[in-house]
Amino acid sequence: EIVLEKNRQRFNGQDIPRTYEFRVLKKGGGVLTVEGSFDIVQLDGKKRIQGILRDITERKLMENRLFEKQKERTLITLAGGIAHDFNNILLGIMGNAGLLKDEVPKDSDAEEMVKSILSSSERLARLTKELLDYSRAGIHQPRRIDLNQVVLDSIDMVKGSLGPNVLLDFDCSPDLKSVHADPMQIQQVLLNFCVNSNEAMEDGGTLTIRTRNLFHPGGQQGSQSEMELEPGYYACIQVSDTGTGMPTEVLNHVFDPFFTTKFLGRGLGLAASAGIVKNHHGSIRVESQPGKGSTFTLFLPEAEEIPKKDAETFKVVGSSDGSKVLIVDDDNVVVGVTSKMFQKMGYETLTANDGDKALSLFESHKDKIQIVFLDIQIPGLSGPEVFEKILEIDPGAQVIVNSGYDRSTAIAEMRDPERLAGYIQKPYTASDLEELIQSLEAHA
Repeated sequence: EIVLEKNRQRFNGQDIPRTYEFRVLKKGGGVLTVEGSFDIVQLDGKKRIQGILRDITERKLMENRLFEKQKERTLITLAGGIAHDFNNILLGIMGNAGLLKDEVPKDSDAEEMVKSILSSSERLARLTKELLDYSRAGIHQPRRIDLNQVVLDSIDMVKGSLGPNVLLDFDCSPDLKSVHADPMQIQQVLLNFCVNSNEAMEDGGTLTIRTRNLFHPGGQQGSQSEMELEPGYYACIQVSDTGTGMPTEVLNHVFDPFFTTKFLGRGLGLAASAGIVKNHHGSIRVESQPGKGSTFTLFLPEAEEIPKKDAETFKVVGSSDGSKVLIVDDDNVVVGVTSKMFQKMGYETLTANDGDKALSLFESHKDKIQIVFLDIQIPGLSGPEVFEKILEIDPGAQVIVNSGYDRSTAIAEMRDPERLAGYIQKPYTASDLEELIQSLEAHA
């Protein structure tokens, strides 16, 4: 009935799309999703309807699976981010409450109130841990990978996301450089590119996936939304289509989370891709012209060859006789309460809110700094980068990492995690921190 009604409307001169989708009941039960393309033709001097019907049930199922997977990843990332922020807030509450507990009279009403605060905070900490457990699947887990293999592993999913009139072509470089990346996240970026290109080719076309080693001159070379890069060679994946292309006003908003010329769900795909690529220190270039198709180029830094280093002898955590601790965290509440904890143990504290300041302070005070207490997620130089550079300056530096995530997740991006002096998970109390320091002294 839908088809007949739309064809009547076309006969009457109404502007009805020539291609549309509808569902039909199968004779033996079940439902098919069908794509119909209809044209008005002249036959024997009369107007006739000529149409082609395609069964796109499997394609729609694949699209829905991809869409649901994208929504799940968004929820996972959101849960992880919320849990991480909660842990910082909880550290401020639990840390200060723990310090206050030692200042109030024993068996007083004030002590009972402090204990109640700590008890409630611990319950929230357990809930936060459950959020982190849920979000673990979305954690960035990079390793040395071959982008050609990522493309090969994605073929079936890419094919399932394409329309019946879209041809798929591959052109992979045999000498492609390796990259340090999370293969699942890079596959997600590739699939998002392909889904976007497929939607631009409603009447069919060719989608080409290439891999190349390309030189990037630095800065922005494509749309205004492109992330800037340092000059150098990068391993790249390119996805090109022969679709409708994009005007400049669309091109410059292509990574905005809720900007889309299609339905809302697809608008998150490229925004999520931009976040993933930024986390990999890469960039996405988008080149497009109306009527001439689009090309998405993913730039990722080539993996460095890291020479194996001989084991170093760590400096011993000495007695708390005025030795300095460098505390690195971008949350001022965390910095404040952690400073009080170390000062209570007899240490002097230096603080930094970003990686660059932390490195500068360490270089200036390296002879007096006994411990570097380092958060993994900080602005500027990242936690792993600060750790690496500190060990270059002083191979025996004693670095304790702290994070809202568990140890295995927190150190996933560190190149020499075995050289860490210790790890503590947020939220921690003064007694937790003191126990860690005493443990390091005992094993020194």
